[in-house]
Amino acid sequence: MQELRFRYAFVGKELKLLENVVLLVDDRHIVSIEEVSEVDNSLLCMPGLFNAHVHSADFPLRGVRTDSLEMLVGKGGIKHRFLKNQSKSELKRSILHSYNEAMGMGVLGWSDFREGSLDDIIHYPVENHNFIPFGRPTVDEIEDIPDSTCIGFRSIRSFDADTMILMSRIIAEGGGKSFIHVSEGNSIRKYSFDMLNRSDIAFAIDDMHVDALIHITHADSADIELMEKTSTPAILCVRSNIFTNSGLPPIDELLDRDIKLGIGTDNAMFHKLSIWDEMKSLVKIIPYDRILSMATVEGADICGLDWGLNVGNSNFMSISLPAKIERRNIKEWIVSNADYTDIVDKWSSTDE
Repeated sequence: MQELRFRYAFVGKELKLLENVVLLVDDRHIVSIEEVSEVDNSLLCMPGLFNAHVHSADFPLRGVRTDSLEMLVGKGGIKHRFLKNQSKSELKRSILHSYNEAMGMGVLGWSDFREGSLDDIIHYPVENHNFIPFGRPTVDEIEDIPDSTCIGFRSIRSFDADTMILMSRIIAEGGGKSFIHVSEGNSIRKYSFDMLNRSDIAFAIDDMHVDALIHITHADSADIELMEKTSTPAILCVRSNIFTNSGLPPIDELLDRDIKLGIGTDNAMFHKLSIWDEMKSLVKIIPYDRILSMATVEGADICGLDWGLNVGNSNFMSISLPAKIERRNIKEWIVSNADYTDIVDKWSSTDE
């Protein structure tokens, strides 16, 4: 049993800021949380960051640049040609490089879109159940999808409509989750209206019953109203959208609705897997409290993980605060100024 003492701590799903906190931890899991009269340090305890959307395998392409989203990540584009030519061992090294970078930055969980076959998620190289692979089974593999498998659709053009509906149903019946890229660019919106007479967001929600939407850069008011009505969450990748010139999602309208939101870094080839930087990119448009929630407990909850400083949980870290920081400024400082260099220690649960 280990006793950990902190001047401050963000506790529970609400990230309530408590002062003078003692955690009892056994095998990296919290046994108790208590407030005491005094703690003589300047440490903050907070949940680990959660990257709700990443593509880890394209790590070796970091630094690539083009103004065309389709040329970067479209079918037959730079990324997909690269991945197609990688051996299993090379892909494994790439994913583990991303994993180590993420862990070093205090990202203690993610949802990772794998572009390969069913085998690429069954033999996923990261042995940590908080780092979830979302695979892309082929049509021939539909009947072999194991229970609890998660799937990440490239777009509504991944398969024909009936196959996508069938795959989503099989995943849901097996206890897994289905996520999908939607409305990242105008071309996919046009395709959806031309072929399905509605937005890709409406098709993903009404027909596929997906668990989360990624990007929603060009969502309109009708889409967002439907998201709220069906309690369908979204994962925002703002730095990626800026990098690919895709535009920005309608964040103000999302905040006005009761919609759960997560934060993702998207492709590892674009930039470092830093949720710290993602938070900073949102400070002018989202309140500090909400950004912190999206980057931790809210994003993890979208992926089905119980996150945050609660009894029984793990996946938390200690942050060194400025010595004379005022209590009222702590959340603002974490979101606007902190980064991985302020991390003192991490406690992360892994598979037994």
